[in-house]
Amino acid sequence: MKKMIAVIFSLFFVLTTLGVSAADQDRKGSRDHPLLTRMPDFFISEYKDTEFDSYKFPVDQNKKTVPVNV
Repeated sequence: MKKMIAVIFSLFFVLTTLGVSAADQDRKGSRDHPLLTRMPDFFISEYKDTEFDSYKFPVDQNKKTVPVNV
């Protein structure tokens, strides 16, 4: 019985370790900005390359937003 528990625990450990290492990779086609450095142990999970875009930032409780062009 103890051997079976050890085998199950080992299998669980190996499978969870493989899942974590596969998730710690950058998204295909992504890259860092040339002027910024990445923090240690971080990876790119989402990536969108646009030349020009805008974003609406909320500014108060009444859902008022201010558009910012970037």
